[in-house]
Amino acid sequence: MRKGVDYSTRPAKRAGWDGFFAALKAKGYTVIGRYLASSAKGASVQELECAYSYGMSAFFYWETTAQRALSGKNGGQQDAKRALEFLGGLKVPVTMPVYYTVDFDASSSELSGPVRAYFEGVREIVPFEQVGCYGGYYTVKYLLENKLAKYAVQTEAWSYLNGTKKPVVWHSGAQIHQWTVHGPGAIAGIVCDGLDILSVDIGAYSVLSGPLPGAPSSGHRTLRLATPYMRDTDPAAAGRGDIRAVQSILGMQAGERDGIYGPQTEQAVRAFQRANSLVADGVVGPATWAALEAAVARQHARPSPAHRTLRLTEPYMRDTDREAAGRGDIKAVQSILALPAGKRDGIYGPQTEQAVKAFQRAHGLVADGIVGTKTWAALEAAVAKQRG
Repeated sequence: MRKGVDYSTRPAKRAGWDGFFAALKAKGYTVIGRYLASSAKGASVQELECAYSYGMSAFFYWETTAQRALSGKNGGQQDAKRALEFLGGLKVPVTMPVYYTVDFDASSSELSGPVRAYFEGVREIVPFEQVGCYGGYYTVKYLLENKLAKYAVQTEAWSYLNGTKKPVVWHSGAQIHQWTVHGPGAIAGIVCDGLDILSVDIGAYSVLSGPLPGAPSSGHRTLRLATPYMRDTDPAAAGRGDIRAVQSILGMQAGERDGIYGPQTEQAVRAFQRANSLVADGVVGPATWAALEAAVARQHARPSPAHRTLRLTEPYMRDTDREAAGRGDIKAVQSILALPAGKRDGIYGPQTEQAVKAFQRAHGLVADGIVGTKTWAALEAAVAKQRG
C-alpha cells in the first residue's frame, strides 16, 4: 500500500518546496493530493515540478466551499468546466479525474437531492472516468453505488458510524482513505492529512506518465466551424496539428484527415459529442478535448488477442521474446494497470507482478501474480467497463 498526504497551504519560496518534498520522500510518502484553486490553497506549476523531481505523483480536489455540492446541477456543470481550465493551467492532462468534495456530513435527503444533482451536472461536462468524490462513509457509499463517481477519497471524518470511540467504517469501493484526526500532522512546516492509497489507479499524474502515443498535444485550441475554415497551418495552431488529431481519433478516412475544420469534421465531432453525452454543438472545447483524450487512453489500453500466460520468471519475460510474436501483451497489462509510463517497458518484472497481484485481489481472483485465462478475462472486462 502506498502512502500519501494532502494539504492546503504553500511555503513562501521554492526552497520551501524542496525541503517539504525531501521530508515526504524520507518518510516514504509518494502521492500528494492538492486543490485546484488560484488562491494559496491551490497547487502551482512550480510546486508540481518540484514534487515530480522527488518522484511524487499528484491527484486533485475541487472545492470552493465546504457545502458547494448543495448548489445542484448548475453548480456541478460550472465547477467541472472550471476544473478543466485549472488542469490545463497546471500543465497536466485534462483527462485526469478530479475529486469533487462533499466536505460536510451530508444527510440522506441532501445526498439524494442537491448532491446527486451536483454530480449529475459534473457528468454532463466530463466522462464518468473523470469523476471522483470526497466525503464521509455515507457520501462515498451513495455516490459510488449510484454510479455518480468512479473514484473516491473517504475521509476519517463522518465515518465513525457507531460513535467516535469505535473504529472507522470504510466503504470497500474507496480507493483512498484520508486520516484527519489521526494524520501525520505538520511535515516541514506544512500541516498534512494522511492518505492510504489502496488502488493502483487513483487518477494521479507524474512526469513518468506522459501523454499516450497518438494523443493530441497539450494547450489545445478551441476548434469550431468558422469562415474561413480553421487549419492546422494557421499561425495560431503553433504546429500542434490538433485538427488532424481530432480527425484521426474520430476515425475519419485518411483522405479526410486534412487538418481543415470543415463541415465534415464538424459533423463527426457532433456525433462524437452525442455519443459521449456532451452538448452537440460541434465546438471542440475543454470538455470535448477531455472526452477525446479519454478515448485515446482507452484505445491504447486494449490488449491484443491470443495472449501468453505471463508470470515472473528468470530471466524475465519480455515483449521482445520470440514467443511473444510482437503482441505487446506485457505492455498492454502494464497500461491497463496504470503503471507509470517509464515502467511500461514490456518486461514482466517484480513491480508488474505486484501490480497484477493487487488487481487480482481487487477482482476476487487468486493473487498469484500469474496472468492466465481468468486474469486476462478480468483485465479485458475492466477495459470494456472503462469504455462504457
